[in-house]
Amino acid sequence: MVLDSTYKSFQDDLARAGLLIPTGVPGVYGRGATFEHIVECFDAYVTQMGAHLNPEVMRFPPIFNRDHYEEIDHIRNFPDLMGSVHTFIGDSAKHQQMLEIFERNEDWTRSLSKSAVMLCPAVCYPLYPTASGMNHQMILAACKAFASMNMSAWALPSRH
Repeated sequence: MVLDSTYKSFQDDLARAGLLIPTGVPGVYGRGATFEHIVECFDAYVTQMGAHLNPEVMRFPPIFNRDHYEEIDHIRNFPDLMGSVHTFIGDSAKHQQMLEIFERNEDWTRSLSKSAVMLCPAVCYPLYPTASGMNHQMILAACKAFASMNMSAWALPSRH
């Protein structure tokens, strides 16, 4: 994604202020204490405002089941937002082969195998297999509110 100058300037300002911490990878940032405090306050506000609805609170890691990912149409609609997690599975001999490839500055990633997880392309994805019988309007509203706070584009699937 090419950033326009206003957006890039805003990102640079956030980094200079210590709110975002650049990692050297476009779109991947650490978050400073003030940024985290703002997120915590927003979370507390949403919790307080929705308390009368007695919502069930769920928190998920930024990864989810690869099988669940493969059951949705995300790969067809948003391949640029897909993140597959791969890992090394092998013995000492295979590890040595991978190291030799790495030392030659060749593509050592071919020594990796897909894992059982994918990166979450949006906050809603882990909810799909777990949210049966829940108030989906509340889930979607919370996901959209969170997504609007994010600095990068979030893909909300068409089934919303």
